[in-house]
Amino acid sequence: MPILFVHGYSAEGNSASPQAIRSIYKKLPALLQNRLQVEVQELNLSRYISLDDSITLDDVSNAMQRALERNFPTFLTGRFDIVTHSTGAIVVRNWLLKHWDPETPCPARNIVHLAGAHFGSPWAHIGRSQIAKWARLILFGTGRGQQILDRLELGSNATIELHRRLNLKKRAHAARAPREFCIVGSQYADSFAPIPVKYANEEGSDGVVRVAASSPNFVYGRFVPSEQALQALQTSDLFSLEALRSPTSVRSLRKPRPELDNLYRFDSDAEARFDDVPLAVVSDTSHSSILDPEPTPAASGGDVLGLIGAAIGLGDSALVGEIQAVSNLFEDATRTARMAIAQRRKRRVALVAEVDPREQFNRYAQVVIRVFDQDSNPVKHFNAYFNPFPGEAPSRFINDLFADGHPNEVSSNTITFYIKVFDWDESARDWVHAVAQVKGCTLEIDALAHDSEHIRYLPFRKAFSQGTLANWLVPDRTTVIDVHVQRVASDQVFRIVPFAL
Repeated sequence: MPILFVHGYSAEGNSASPQAIRSIYKKLPALLQNRLQVEVQELNLSRYISLDDSITLDDVSNAMQRALERNFPTFLTGRFDIVTHSTGAIVVRNWLLKHWDPETPCPARNIVHLAGAHFGSPWAHIGRSQIAKWARLILFGTGRGQQILDRLELGSNATIELHRRLNLKKRAHAARAPREFCIVGSQYADSFAPIPVKYANEEGSDGVVRVAASSPNFVYGRFVPSEQALQALQTSDLFSLEALRSPTSVRSLRKPRPELDNLYRFDSDAEARFDDVPLAVVSDTSHSSILDPEPTPAASGGDVLGLIGAAIGLGDSALVGEIQAVSNLFEDATRTARMAIAQRRKRRVALVAEVDPREQFNRYAQVVIRVFDQDSNPVKHFNAYFNPFPGEAPSRFINDLFADGHPNEVSSNTITFYIKVFDWDESARDWVHAVAQVKGCTLEIDALAHDSEHIRYLPFRKAFSQGTLANWLVPDRTTVIDVHVQRVASDQVFRIVPFAL
């Protein structure tokens, strides 16, 4: 069975020689060729340009299709497997969305994503900076890959829609869809430890991609204005309610305003939970070292080669039980890795910094909030607050669980939060559910129309119980919450008066 490798962002180098392309993938292709128990007809190593500022993700995916049609037409008429690394994951998923005809079996049979940047990387924001542009130009003579970085930045609307549309497409045509698998490390490289950038040594990350962003599995939900609530209010009422936005949020905790609680409803018809792609979180593996894995015993939960081999070993006629067995193998690898890490010494020295591998295995959820108006137009100016849940005092405030908040500069109606779900408890010598210590929270969103006195947005306020919060904050997953706020024009915008002779 042919296997195609697809690399990540900025890995292409300046040379397109076969030797240079082989160096992109380090030892992995040779290790797999020697390790796999299935027949490997050929290994093909792709190279695409990601550092040209004018090249888009669609350009790369379309060029992938053209290269297959011209040079490997038998791949498209037969079947082949794909191994991606980092940004290669969204290149291939975008190719599937654009070029897979769901009326026929997908030519890509099994796809294994290694440290896939499905829901972006916080490094993309740094890569888009002016300093990064100058550094790329001076040191390497290239651009920074502006268009690709836009798709990699946390909370990219275009990337979210890519996964939402493809997952729905796969679900509707499951019998002909490709099988996907994800493998990612949860420990950054020792060389990253002293770097004074928080994204280099984040918990729950391989130093470049967060575990929660590495899988195409995600939770999606939407809130919309409540028609009954709006019909009961006059325009003047709506404008007065708008005055209750964030500056009074803290006061509203002491004096709740129930009139704000029924302005919006959860759109259950739009709810979606995608959980069909097995994810293995392996030990002692960083973003780079996953391409250069050492032979590792399965008992350590770091057998990257074994996991890839198991996934690619699934044939065209694989039975449901065989597919489930591989899925179980991925779950077992994650469980084994966590058990092995739990037995490690508390800290070790990485270069000049101390690191705790158990804290690196803390589990996080990545939550993307997107704000639109009722007509689905993006709302650019807004504030989002997670406030303590009124009522029983929590053992822990939800604000303590936030590790990062990132407004997207391109998709300016989105903000991405990185929230701790499990953390290491030294006294229990185990990971504990941090969200369970929170009694719930209230999400408040204030959209602003400061450029017009005639336009207001109704404030969004929803209380989430402890149980509901746990359903939304899924460890090792991304959650996308779309909030459609009511945009209201004053009575002065359109007036009707009787005509008198």
